[in-house]
Amino acid sequence: MNWIGGSLRSHVAALIGSLLGFVLYEKLFTMGFELPWVIGLLAGLAAAAVSVDKSLMRGLLVGTLAVWVAACAQIVARPESHALGLLTGLLRFHASLTLHRFALHAAGAAIAILAGGSSLRLFHGSTASAER
Repeated sequence: MNWIGGSLRSHVAALIGSLLGFVLYEKLFTMGFELPWVIGLLAGLAAAAVSVDKSLMRGLLVGTLAVWVAACAQIVARPESHALGLLTGLLRFHASLTLHRFALHAAGAAIAILAGGSSLRLFHGSTASAER
């Protein structure tokens, strides 16, 4: 555990989970479903799966990662945003947020914070302190 809320392993797991969420978001978007919260869910669960203890700071970092990856996924998936390019799309991301889309992204952040800040490990005894 360090000042950024977790081990390198938990942050790499969150990154892998968010990238898998990115791919899943793209697949669902092509089928007509816009669900950016799946990125937060997968990033949070991935971080929680390898974490040995709870950490609000880790949850906040995973939530931030999930929001940025969801913004990038939306820009790549939506043709009108994709034409602008990723950097310009990120700078203009706020303009694409309707109330409904904002609520979906906020739900993704909340899910990522809650899941990413927790731990799915059942035993937190001497094994947990040895892995730190």
